Amino acid sequence: MTASDANAVAAKPRIGILAGSGRLPSLIADAIVSKGQLPFVINLTSEFPKWLHNVEHVTVPLTRLSTIIKTLRGARISQLILAGGIDERPSISNFLLDWRMYGEFFLIFRALRRGDDGLLRAAIGLLERKGFVVIGAHEIAPSLLASETVLTKRRPTTTDLVDIAAGIDAAIALGHLDRGQAAVARSGQIIAKEARSGTAAMLTGLAASAPQTPNGVLVKWSKPNQELRVDLPAIGPDTIKQARGAGLAGIVVEAGRALILDRQEVVRLADAHHLFVVGLSGKP
Repeated sequence: MTASDANAVAAKPRIGILAGSGRLPSLIADAIVSKGQLPFVINLTSEFPKWLHNVEHVTVPLTRLSTIIKTLRGARISQLILAGGIDERPSISNFLLDWRMYGEFFLIFRALRRGDDGLLRAAIGLLERKGFVVIGAHEIAPSLLASETVLTKRRPTTTDLVDIAAGIDAAIALGHLDRGQAAVARSGQIIAKEARSGTAAMLTGLAASAPQTPNGVLVKWSKPNQELRVDLPAIGPDTIKQARGAGLAGIVVEAGRALILDRQEVVRLADAHHLFVVGLSGKP
């Protein structure tokens, strides 16, 4: 890229990333760069992952909303992506609000008392009222979306299909309650449901009772009223390792409404561990 090209890119309205933990924010930043644009990242975590060295960034705690808004405006951000996890939901007493944010105080207070989907919807509403256009990660990186296919060498058996159907029903029921997006079924019975601690914690809890012969299925499914711009169900290489540790035979995600991070590595690991990974649009 020449100096004049770089100046032209820098003059355009930019895409910002409010980055939580996990792999997704870095993949989104890579996708923005591949489109010839320069992302701007606000790191919301207390950690400093290596990928941030490659992009313009600042670190601002989630509790400093006024600083976040001011920083995004200063960076000429027009579109904004919320990506990654928030490891611990902040208390209302942790928020530092200036006079510009006092009008939002009660909305923030009510949002913190809701489930994850309610909180995220409130966050999107706040950002849109401040003039930003919130877009989904899949709009920038559509290749991350799961398709309706079997990705692996291993395919589900008839027994697996029973577990898949049970897992989908359980995940949808959990989503109605806004309490999670994942469930594990074994022998047609639900043996675990995702809590606020997340999928990894759920699978780790199953490792101690893992059967010698892998069986059972992890299902990750979007909530019935899922806000598609944030918090889509996602799996990555770590999910494969955790599913193997839990003694499962495979993983199912919802086609078109779930993300597969580092897809090639996911498939490589799944094949190495003889797990299946499948995208479905409904029960088999």
